[in-house]
Amino acid sequence: GRKRLQPVLILWDGHVTNEFVQEVIETEELYVLRVPPHLNSSMLQGGMETAMRVVLLTKQHSKTSTDYKHRSWEPFQSVIHDSSVIFAYKFIRENYPKVAERTVCELVQNDTMEFLTAEPDNDPKSTPPINFTRMFAEGRVYSGSLCTTLLAQAYFKPDFLQIAAALMSTRLTSEQGPAPEELDPNTTHTTQVEVLQAEVPERLQNRTYGFLVETLLLENDYLPLGLYRQDTDGSYFTFTNPPP
Repeated sequence: GRKRLQPVLILWDGHVTNEFVQEVIETEELYVLRVPPHLNSSMLQGGMETAMRVVLLTKQHSKTSTDYKHRSWEPFQSVIHDSSVIFAYKFIRENYPKVAERTVCELVQNDTMEFLTAEPDNDPKSTPPINFTRMFAEGRVYSGSLCTTLLAQAYFKPDFLQIAAALMSTRLTSEQGPAPEELDPNTTHTTQVEVLQAEVPERLQNRTYGFLVETLLLENDYLPLGLYRQDTDGSYFTFTNPPP
């Protein structure tokens, strides 16, 4: 017989689009509980104790170019932004340790990972780096900034592409692949992604980033990932996906 699907329950009390509602209707075993997702009572109401996996997602927030900092956000700002996930995980770890072992946490900033494993009476700075913990090794915590750093380093260390490819279950290469018109339509081809650094065309300089993305996509089939800029102190940094 047909294999039984694993039910998925989403806790969410924010805005819901028509596309999202339609997807919930059309997807088997997908449900939505309209409650604040990170509240202790909401997680218990959603059956956290019997869930095969608990995933705590942070609410994404875009920084503007005026308040963006290329090295990292200030530690206090990072903690505030990721605080709901941090407090939700600490509640689970302290009251339901068995559930904590099957909980995955998403954070926006790599800097705040240390607060997940810090003990209440200890300074987070005295806690061993989270990349030496079992939680990190099992893939139960990840951050967008960590993934961005990995891809940025791949420009200087191409071997990193193999790691990123394994994480994304695709093939990444820094070498030029065959043009689409050269591919045999009757043959299945592995998707290739070429990551490269190039100068912004003169005609696109001093324009909005949204215009840059739209033009390169439509005219050259290139997807810009960010801008490589020089700071006022002479250092260089990668500004990933700036505001349009």
